[in-house]
Amino acid sequence: MPRVETPDEAATSATSAKSATSAASAAPPRPARRVGLDVARGLMLVVSVAVNAWLTAPAWFEHAPWAGVNPVDLVFPTFVTLSGCGLAYAYGRRVPLGPTARRVVVLLIAGFAYNAHGQFMATGEVEPARFHVLGVLQFYAAIVLLMALLHLVLRRWWLWPLWTLALAGTLTWALADYASGCPTGQLTPTCNPSGVLDPALFGAAHIYHGGRFGHDPEGVVALAGALVAAGGGASMGHLLARSGLRGTRLLAAGSALLMTYAGAAWWAVHHVPAMKRLWTPPFSLGVAAACGAILLLLHLLLDSRGPGLSRAQTDEGRPSRPHERESLAADASPSTAGSAATHASRSGWRSVLPGRGWLGLAEADRSEAEGGGWSDPPREHRPPPTATDPRTQPGEHRPPATVADPRNRPREHRAPLTATAERTQPREHRTRGARGRAALYPLIALGRNSLLVYFGSHALMTTLVYLP
Repeated sequence: MPRVETPDEAATSATSAKSATSAASAAPPRPARRVGLDVARGLMLVVSVAVNAWLTAPAWFEHAPWAGVNPVDLVFPTFVTLSGCGLAYAYGRRVPLGPTARRVVVLLIAGFAYNAHGQFMATGEVEPARFHVLGVLQFYAAIVLLMALLHLVLRRWWLWPLWTLALAGTLTWALADYASGCPTGQLTPTCNPSGVLDPALFGAAHIYHGGRFGHDPEGVVALAGALVAAGGGASMGHLLARSGLRGTRLLAAGSALLMTYAGAAWWAVHHVPAMKRLWTPPFSLGVAAACGAILLLLHLLLDSRGPGLSRAQTDEGRPSRPHERESLAADASPSTAGSAATHASRSGWRSVLPGRGWLGLAEADRSEAEGGGWSDPPREHRPPPTATDPRTQPGEHRPPATVADPRNRPREHRAPLTATAERTQPREHRTRGARGRAALYPLIALGRNSLLVYFGSHALMTTLVYLP
């Protein structure tokens, strides 16, 4: 006859198992990626590659010569704004200074190599006296560095919209004040602050086209405007990730933020023209508002609880609690009630219920990665069966079947088949989410490698343009 564990031994085993489980869960989990941002980046990259491949584009499609905005002018600012949102996700809890510094150094080295490659393809040699110091990659490296430093100071999510609006207002005032001293009273290629600051800092021979255009779209003045766009993306990222708002409240707060940026852009355009050449505040705020609307929509579609799932099923993305498991298992079919309850007791409902989001694309254990959620301890950490467990008692000593426990419920008393668990759904309903995931996987893959794909495509097109 097997030895029956005493109550004292059972209590000791339960205490040790609880301690082991707490120690195992003490390690900080890895944060989950957000699918909405990856899809937005993937869409941007598709447009970017298509734009670069259109070698015979009309004049209205190319970069605007000065004031005004053409379609191509929106590609890189969109990338910067989405990067601001990604940096908000990455630096929301802490700023890893070491990896950030390495990333900046790699971007600078790659930028110098890219500029040398372009000069060699155009002239057949690399001239240090006329080497372009600034560039797109150097510009992006400066944005990453400054955004990381700002995250050390702005630790509240609501500080980011305030800082973005303050920077936009200050830059608008500075540009308008400078324009008042120009002969025409407006910013022109021959009268703008970039034509003064950038040559003084880097030398006229080392800026955009050797200083012949009178400005540098990747200089210091443009960098201040790019920070407005990146700050707008970071504001939306922090609102989605750290505000704690869900559902209609998140939609209302996001809409209010976007309308504020749009209103600020409308105010600024009456003082400074919108242009990508200097990244003026009306231009940057407009791009931030448009990208923020896309991010908010994709977040609600892919990263939040959809209307088809009840709170008992998702609990804002967390696995169901024990009392909810019992009610869910009670609705299982006769053929799957026992297996579903057993599987849920081992690994939680996250492998039984559909994933979060209206397309089921987000990871089911995201809430655990963000510090929430509930899961059973591993099998090796569970206490051994005791005499109080009816499953260890002889058949004649077990309590009779009750309605509370679906595993003890007679088959004829169990509830009919429902769509509570994914494995109990009809096959045509089960494959719908898989089809949605398969349709978005290319965009997600592009979004997760956006930096490499974006600048790699630029390098490739530069090579093809100068090939004989």
